[in-house]
Amino acid sequence: MLELIDTEYDRLLTEREDYRSKIQVGGGDRRLNSDVLEAILDDRLPRKNKNGYEPYSMLVWELSKLGITRAKEIEELISRRLGEAIEEYQKIVGGRQKKSGDANDDETDVFFTHTGLLNIMLEKEYGLGFHSKIFEKVEDELSPDEEPTGA
Repeated sequence: MLELIDTEYDRLLTEREDYRSKIQVGGGDRRLNSDVLEAILDDRLPRKNKNGYEPYSMLVWELSKLGITRAKEIEELISRRLGEAIEEYQKIVGGRQKKSGDANDDETDVFFTHTGLLNIMLEKEYGLGFHSKIFEKVEDELSPDEEPTGA
């Protein structure tokens, strides 16, 4: 039985890797999922900012609460806001370099991961408190549809 489970698990891993290798970035209107988001961020954001672990599933959930559910929508957001996010990133990293005085910091010190850069873009798009919009949406979803009637 364990051999069967192991074989099935290997098959699933192989199928997922095959799926991931076929994801094409740019111009597609496929539904956003963690694999699609990772491929887009890998393609559009600086490679040095990629962390070993990025919470793609959580990001997809947050994006969906903001109404971003398609690959095309996140690509458009990145096109609109990446320049501003990089400028913000450079201000923060530049300020840190001046404090430390180490001339090598700019190549080796990465302040924001892809998640951090995406969060800066979302702040530029939706405002500094964009997370509260997500929480409000969740609260609305959890609230009963009907108002309670008085006794």
